[in-house]
Amino acid sequence: MKNNRLIVGTVVAGLFFFPVANPVKSSTDIGSVYAEEKLSASSPPARLKAKLAELDNALQSTPSAKAYAAKANVLVFMEDFSNALENINKAIKMSPLSGKYYAYRGLIYSAQGNSNETIKNIEKAKSLNFSDPDYLGILALAQTDKKEFGKALKNAEAAIREDRNNLAALHARARVQISKKNYSAAIQDFTLALRSNANLPEIYKERASAWEMIGNRTKAESDRSMAKKLKAGN
Repeated sequence: MKNNRLIVGTVVAGLFFFPVANPVKSSTDIGSVYAEEKLSASSPPARLKAKLAELDNALQSTPSAKAYAAKANVLVFMEDFSNALENINKAIKMSPLSGKYYAYRGLIYSAQGNSNETIKNIEKAKSLNFSDPDYLGILALAQTDKKEFGKALKNAEAAIREDRNNLAALHARARVQISKKNYSAAIQDFTLALRSNANLPEIYKERASAWEMIGNRTKAESDRSMAKKLKAGN
């Protein structure tokens, strides 16, 4: 899952937060504790810290799965994935049949680069009848890392049917096409993914390799140059 952290960041920023480019729902899918505040990964650090302190106070008086999940969400915005994982685990312990909490734990594992746990948790969420295109895209991306291309394609296409601009799903389907040597189809999906978020250097690098495979060195070099430019800016 070496490239997924950027994607997850996008999803988190949009989902509620990821680099997954669409401004999707607010992170309140996970705690519905601060819907009115519209917090996100781009919120000022002081505001995130204030919300964290508020949630800690609430948890001291009245522990709840919803509040632990909300705290996990804020910690993800702060890129404190280890503590986010600790808190989502508490939410799951208190509410073990809530599929959305398993899905969110899968997203946190994705941010940590753990494909096995990402797959395990999002599949568990699906078994509890929780399904969402953002999480399906993340699942598909993790499955491409494990070379489970058939499963990845199925989940990617399910996500794209619900959200044709789903960044993680488009990226995953492009990787599946690369595995099949369908380079032109892969380029199409990489291009659609970049329309959702044009600031992800790894996707430019992967598209560059696909351009090279069909003999277009000019476009390959252009994509590699863009990838270097974006990395230098980070």
